[in-house]
Amino acid sequence: MSTPQIEISAPSNRKPPATEAEQRKRALLLLSIITGVFFATSGVALLVVYSQQPIFQQYLPIFMGLLGASAVVVVISEIAASETVTKNISARALMLNLVVNLTLVAFAIFVKGVAVPAGLIMLLYSIIVAFSALIKTQIDWAISGSAVMALAAVLAGILTPFRQLEATGIRTAILIVLGILVLVYFVLVTREIIGATLRIKLISVVLAVVIIPSAVLTTIQARYTRSALQDQNAAALKLAADQTATSIDNFIADTLYNTTINATLPVFSNYIETPESERATSGVEEALNATIESIEKSQRMAYLESIGILDATGKNIYDSNPELEGQDESREKYFDVTSKTGSPYLSPIHLPNEEEAYFVFSGPIRDKNQKLIGVLRLRYNASIFQRLAADNIGLFGKESYPIIVDDQFVRIADTVNPRFVYQPIFQLSDQTTQQLQSVKRLKPSFQVGPEAYIPAIIKTIQNIEGDQTFMTDIAGMDPRYPETGVVVKMSKAPWYLIYVQGQGPLYEILDRQNRIAMIVSALVAGIASLLATVMSRVLSNPVIKLTETAKKIASGDLDIAAPVETNDELGTLASAFNVMTGQLRSFINELEDRVQARTQDLAKQNEFLVLRARQLQTISDVARDVASAQKIEVLLPRVTNLISERFGFYHVGIFLKDDSGEYAVLRAANSEGGQRMLARQHRLKVGQVGIVGYVTGTGKPRIATDVGEDSVFFKNPDLPLTRSEMALPLKIGDQVIGALDVQSTVSGAFSQEDIELFGILADQIAIAIANNRLLEETNQAFEEISSLHRSYLKQEWKRQTEYQKVSGFRYTTQGAVLKEKELLPEIRTVVETGQAVIQNSSVNPDGSLIPARVTLPILLRGEPIGVIHLEEQGKENRAWTENEILAVQSITDQIALALENARLFEETVRRADRERKTLEITSKLRATNDFQSIIQIAVDELQQVLNASRAQVVLRKSDQPSQESGNNGEPPYGKNGHESEP
Repeated sequence: MSTPQIEISAPSNRKPPATEAEQRKRALLLLSIITGVFFATSGVALLVVYSQQPIFQQYLPIFMGLLGASAVVVVISEIAASETVTKNISARALMLNLVVNLTLVAFAIFVKGVAVPAGLIMLLYSIIVAFSALIKTQIDWAISGSAVMALAAVLAGILTPFRQLEATGIRTAILIVLGILVLVYFVLVTREIIGATLRIKLISVVLAVVIIPSAVLTTIQARYTRSALQDQNAAALKLAADQTATSIDNFIADTLYNTTINATLPVFSNYIETPESERATSGVEEALNATIESIEKSQRMAYLESIGILDATGKNIYDSNPELEGQDESREKYFDVTSKTGSPYLSPIHLPNEEEAYFVFSGPIRDKNQKLIGVLRLRYNASIFQRLAADNIGLFGKESYPIIVDDQFVRIADTVNPRFVYQPIFQLSDQTTQQLQSVKRLKPSFQVGPEAYIPAIIKTIQNIEGDQTFMTDIAGMDPRYPETGVVVKMSKAPWYLIYVQGQGPLYEILDRQNRIAMIVSALVAGIASLLATVMSRVLSNPVIKLTETAKKIASGDLDIAAPVETNDELGTLASAFNVMTGQLRSFINELEDRVQARTQDLAKQNEFLVLRARQLQTISDVARDVASAQKIEVLLPRVTNLISERFGFYHVGIFLKDDSGEYAVLRAANSEGGQRMLARQHRLKVGQVGIVGYVTGTGKPRIATDVGEDSVFFKNPDLPLTRSEMALPLKIGDQVIGALDVQSTVSGAFSQEDIELFGILADQIAIAIANNRLLEETNQAFEEISSLHRSYLKQEWKRQTEYQKVSGFRYTTQGAVLKEKELLPEIRTVVETGQAVIQNSSVNPDGSLIPARVTLPILLRGEPIGVIHLEEQGKENRAWTENEILAVQSITDQIALALENARLFEETVRRADRERKTLEITSKLRATNDFQSIIQIAVDELQQVLNASRAQVVLRKSDQPSQESGNNGEPPYGKNGHESEP
């Protein structure tokens, strides 16, 4: 059996293909460069990342060894890439592979947790090198040797007696490299860049099948074991926490009970009821001292600081600590609660100064009638809780410690870090700190660093009804592992008991189990590799023969049969292959028939898609025409013709309702029959006649798939070939303005899909019609307004020029003069046409110079109100430039606006003057009530204002006809008139 090889070829402009030696040489050069660059980069990264960390000094020999090994790989990569030492390609490739493998062995031995990925990298790298740069006879040996070395590296990394470097960064980097290498190897195999034989593929598959499940099972087992141990650890911690909390609760409960019982002793009530002057002589004080001494012996003497008796006012009338006797304790909560409720009470921890820390038990003192007359107060040193917690250290093995915090999350006891006692487990706000210090729950000079904070405990306490376990890092414990803990709420005080344990022992157990699992997995993988190597050779021979047979069949020889040498699956495969060959011969003809049928189906489907695309394109074209059409007389025929041409319909017509909405009138059609109907103004009754009448009446589309059977169909003699019809409403909002009528010579030519498709088209047509109508109305209104405005401007400027009696001005170098009324021909032309006249200078036949002239209209909203005429004399070949004409045009525009503004101003002044004079006349008329005087004043004022030679007012009798002259030609004023002359 021939051994496969990798063929890596670089692009070349040469026509002859590269030889095998050249391909191996180029492949080795590429591998050497990639390897050298990778290890050089890795060495620099290793030095940069870890040189400034404390771990670098702790593991300096290991770091220096790994850096040295990486440097050696870089040097060997350079040697393998060149021919300075030897020209033998295989020797250089084997040398490079050996050095890389040895370097990876060093990483596996001295870096914790990288043995397995390093072994896999060695195996994959060796396979790539072997197929790329070695000859066929060397590939098997190289891969086998690398597999043995990889197995040795895995076992050495797991069983190494040396202290291993715990570097998460290196472990992560190696895993990333392994992932990249697996991806590269997968791409090389799947893309056939590595021409591996069946034997190599079988080995790869077996290794994958063995290694991947082993890794998965090992991982699952490790996770399951870890989870089980953690659950077991949590349960044990919970028991330890409950036991510790119970012991502390018992102390509190017992002390509260004893305080309550002791407070009922008659000696205390007798002492309070006996006058102060008689206590020493009556024997009450002596009995009290004996009782106090007895109580102190029964309690924890080392921590009981004081036993005091408080009277009903809260005054300390007796105390075993004389310094406290006589103090007023009425404001203390333990007195207030006990005196009001009559119940025993446990106070919070009081921190009055830097040295003291105490808490109080109190019980009610009653007289014979059970009236509360005082309070028995026992003051304990708070360090008793640190002692009680210390008694419960190690309940769950070594490195297990209890911590107690109060309801404000301030430590009461901390056996892990006693220096943090009476300090909070999280950072308090300034306001909270001041509040706690004001009630003496924190020391006055409270200061704490971040190392005292344990946020995980706060989260667990806040979720105390749920999961009571947590995991975090606690100062003072092993920094290599996190600590786990359990929170328990105490029953006799509003406090919390936290029991923590270091995870070092647990992780040691897990490491031992993982190491054993990895050794087993590595041995299984090694044995599987050896078995795969042997069995691949046995299994590949029949497959190779079968492959040869398949190649001959593929070449066209269908009469050949595969040899059946065994009775196993391969023999069955050969037999099945022979059966398949026979069936193949019979299926070839059937396949041709199936291909032909499938081709026909595809052709039909393609026709349908082409039709649908053409329909959509038609809608797009119609929509584009709708957007560009300005007149409905052009739009509607274009739409009908376009639909008929694109879809091949027999007849397409567009009906619009008349003004009364009673009839649907045909406005456009493409067919000859449709043209005849247009000529006679064909119309249908809305809601009554035909499908069009139905659609325009109901606003709903309708299809007649067979016009002979449709009772609504209107048989039209102009369209005798119609077999199916579809009508769609043209709607603007909810208003139906017409219908799109489409008819075909084919029965059943329309479907629901056509209604949806052509409904879009009908909506576009309706919008176009509405827009066209709106545009026509707008244009008509605009034209009317524009015409009226132009007439107004023409009339006003005619009146203005008649009023001013000036036709224009001429400006020369000597100044401005009035222009004569005789107009030049070009000026008259511009006034009549409104178009500019431009004339460049020229020479008459008689040799005289024709000056350059430009005459531009002064336009005001399109109406010429004047002309500006420029003339330049004395220059030959004078031509007006475009910029000059544009400048003059700009000036004329400004002149037009200025003249119009001036005219409007003068007109406004005149109107104001007229109004003023009218107001004056009206005021004079209102000044008198005499009829004759009013008439005379009116005549005189009108004559004066109008500068008339005569003014008269004529009064007409009711029976006198209205005429401009009286009877017999007499003037109308006669006897009944008034006149005024200057």
